[in-house]
Parts: sequence; structure tokens; C-alpha cells
Amino acid sequence: MLTSVQIGPQTPASVCRCSSADSVITVTRTGNGNMEIYLTAELLPRNTTISFSPNPIELTGGTTSGTATMLVSPSDATLPGPHSFSVIARDGGSHNALTNTGTLNVTLCSPGIAPMSDGGMCFAFASIPGQNYQIQATTNFYSRSWAILCTTNAGTNNLMLFIDRDATVYPTRFYRALAQ
Repeated sequence: MLTSVQIGPQTPASVCRCSSADSVITVTRTGNGNMEIYLTAELLPRNTTISFSPNPIELTGGTTSGTATMLVSPSDATLPGPHSFSVIARDGGSHNALTNTGTLNVTLCSPGIAPMSDGGMCFAFASIPGQNYQIQATTNFYSRSWAILCTTNAGTNNLMLFIDRDATVYPTRFYRALAQ
């Protein structure tokens, strides 16, 4: 019988879009004999892939625990920020299954803009904690006139996200962030 599923810390702590992060999955059980533990994941952000190696984890004889490496790869369409997901371990010989929750921390290695499902745009960039930023936009990249959309403080976070719900009104819009 399965008794626990543990998800080790993500390495590195944050992963850039279009790269990968790994962590160790440990399963433990009670009893003896042979057991195959199949790993799956649910609730991952859209366009994110995940794989486990090995899968299944094979426990033989009196072995009480086993490990697998979980590799998670967010795409360029994955929004930055923390994303909770679940890892499910199922005993192949019974209906016994256990679930544990992990967090995928997606960050930007460079500024990025991503479309949102409601037609808005998400503008994200790495920020300095405590720094004030002015977010500006224009419809003409070469224009000297940029509209101030907001002035905000990065707080304690090193990732600044700005959601532009008015983006649907403009056929083209460019963004920039100025440190204040």
C-alpha cells in the first residue's frame, strides 16, 4: 500500500519560460513484494509539459521507497508567476493512489508580453524589489509620446506583472517600464 508521495524542491527555484526545471519525487509504501508506481500530473499551466523518469517506479521485495526525477517545461505562452499543480502516484496493481501538490515558479529571463484569454495583454519583466516603475504604452514604437498607464512599486517581488485590459481597443500596442 502507498503511504506517501513527496515532491522535492524545484531546481532551480524559478524556471524561465522555454526552459526546464527538475525535482525529485519520492514514494513510500508499506508491505513487501513487487509494486509498480505510475506517476502523472494534473492542473499544470496550459502548454506546459511534464515527464517522469523512471515511470513507473518499481519497488521490489522489501524496498519501501523509490524516487523519480520530474522534469517540468513551461512554454513561451506560460504566464509568469507561481502555478500550483498535483502529482498523482498510482499503484499499478490496485486502485490505491496518493496525490501531493507542488508549485512551479515561472519567471522571465527577459521582458515579455503574452496575450490573455480575455483579449488583454500581460506585460512582465524582472524588477528590483522596492523599486518604483512607471508602465507606459504607445501605438507607434517610434513616437516620442508614450501614455502613462500606471506607476507602481515592485514590493518584495523580483517579477513585475502588468495586465492591460484595454489592449483589445488597440490593433497594435507597445509597452515599456521606466524605473523611477
